[in-house]
Amino acid sequence: MSAVVALRVEDYYERKGERWLRLHEKRGKIHEVPVHSKAREAIDWWLLASGFGSNPSAPLFPAFGKNKKTPELRHMDRTSVWKLVQARAQASGLKKRVCCHSFRATGITEYMNAGGALDIAQRIAGHSELSTTKIYDRSQDRVTIAEIERVSFESSSELT
Repeated sequence: MSAVVALRVEDYYERKGERWLRLHEKRGKIHEVPVHSKAREAIDWWLLASGFGSNPSAPLFPAFGKNKKTPELRHMDRTSVWKLVQARAQASGLKKRVCCHSFRATGITEYMNAGGALDIAQRIAGHSELSTTKIYDRSQDRVTIAEIERVSFESSSELT
């Protein structure tokens, strides 16, 4: 999360016609990842609407003033992001407790459900160990449930 809140406008850049994010991770590690088309639309819209697009050193995701409508030239902090995630989860009716890592697990799981490869998921997530990526992969949960549902209780003659 720290790498995301620390993003500056200049960290959202174009390479060969595609948009990328340059994340400054822990211990000075740089992790570059392509931006999904839907995220690109949202970020492009935000940069245009906020006027921050012309300021390379501006925070990509800034903090807002007390009126919650005026963006400031300072980075949003992790606690504010957590509160926003909680508020949006509650507003959308989610009962399960979520946090920022929930998105990492959801992203990796959905990627794997769409036929993605674990080693590519590892690179996208910026994990140095494949075992770390496996922790977030819940794609096998659906397979397990589907397999359990194969059991039929229609014929109860075997139970007697």
